[in-house]
Amino acid sequence: MAQWNESLAQIWALTMSAAYTDKPSSCLNSFSDKNACYVMGEFAWDKYYVYTGVCEEYKAILIGFRGSVNPEEIAEEAYYVWKKKQILFPDSTAKVSAYFYNTSQLLFSGIRNEFFYLKNKPRYKDYQIWVTGHSLGGAFTSLIATYLAKFYVEPEKIWMITFGQPRVGDKVYAQLHESLITHSYRFTHGRDPVPHVPTMNMNYYHHGKEIYYKDSMGLGCEPIECTHGEDLACSDQIEAQLEECINECVDSLYKCIITCLAKYSSIDDHRCYFGRNIGPYCIFCRSIRRYCNVTNCGCENKCPKGYTCFPKTGACYKVYPKPLTITDAKVRCNGDGGNIVSIHDDEENFFVSELVARSYGNLTICWNTFWIGLHNDSGNLTWDDDSPVDFKHKFLDGDEKLLDPEDCAYSHFGLKPHSYNGLWRSIKCENCQPNCPKMAVVCKIGV
Repeated sequence: MAQWNESLAQIWALTMSAAYTDKPSSCLNSFSDKNACYVMGEFAWDKYYVYTGVCEEYKAILIGFRGSVNPEEIAEEAYYVWKKKQILFPDSTAKVSAYFYNTSQLLFSGIRNEFFYLKNKPRYKDYQIWVTGHSLGGAFTSLIATYLAKFYVEPEKIWMITFGQPRVGDKVYAQLHESLITHSYRFTHGRDPVPHVPTMNMNYYHHGKEIYYKDSMGLGCEPIECTHGEDLACSDQIEAQLEECINECVDSLYKCIITCLAKYSSIDDHRCYFGRNIGPYCIFCRSIRRYCNVTNCGCENKCPKGYTCFPKTGACYKVYPKPLTITDAKVRCNGDGGNIVSIHDDEENFFVSELVARSYGNLTICWNTFWIGLHNDSGNLTWDDDSPVDFKHKFLDGDEKLLDPEDCAYSHFGLKPHSYNGLWRSIKCENCQPNCPKMAVVCKIGV
């Protein structure tokens, strides 16, 4: 089974979130270092939507499906699945939902030419193909990924990633999917109701691999990984009562399903994946709730009040958003017993940028800069906390020589495209009175 990691999962979640906006390329480029993602084609029908594009930074061709985020939509989809029964998946004995399959094919037809243009372009011949979707979009993702792997694309190139995906077909379909697609990841969260519909009693069965976050999806929280599609160690552990309730829905089917979802599951767990409020996440620069309240895991109760732990480093971090000069920023961090942040790999860099973004994320501020603790000391690059300078390739133009003797480094966070999210620059910060630059700062305390 192919490996995944938390940082990669965060990127997958963003490609999925892009399908919830009318400008998916803007969302994609909000997390691309080089602004090298673009949408080649998109198609909308009724409430459904799909896009295809490419992200050169990650060497991936993308297909992203929009899903559903409220109980009424989920109940309506369950109702359609129930009423329209199952059909055979092409050239197989596997049975799948007629509603899911027919809708996925209709959507794919709207981007088919653009997708195959990208797939057949020599420049992208070695690229992976990421097919992503949330909720109902996860059902379409599963079916189109399986369809492509069976008929058109080398299966090892396809990465299928879903979040809160419903069941799509019978056990034979689950086995077909698993036999074709090695890179298959089905993320589930807490008491999200959607992975439990349609019910197994209706001849539906999940495919693996399931990655289940039972509680928080904060940074460093360890999921339970289940190789098989239906496993009581993963999200099936909350299955029994919800399934029993839905199976008893005979009259007033739509209203009955709404009641079952409210009683035995959590719609908030469905809307929130990796700390992001899925629907509005890629609506930039407006005062909306883009982030969910999550708790990071791995080093609880080790940090001073107001600080956030990053489990990989065991260190504590805090954003001070009020703009400060570099001198005042050092005083602020030293006063807490720490230093201006040092960064030592891509994962820590992503964490710090995300931490800053979340400190502004539900406000109208959509771009800013913040100090990091890298400076030039007599010709040598040095972190304020004297940790080794073992990671420095995040400079915007790839040249750390930007740091002249009176320069300090800063980083960007951005909730919009072309904001150089997570990339570094330098600026004169010493002997600059009376116009010394002021920025937010991230402080770091080792534990």
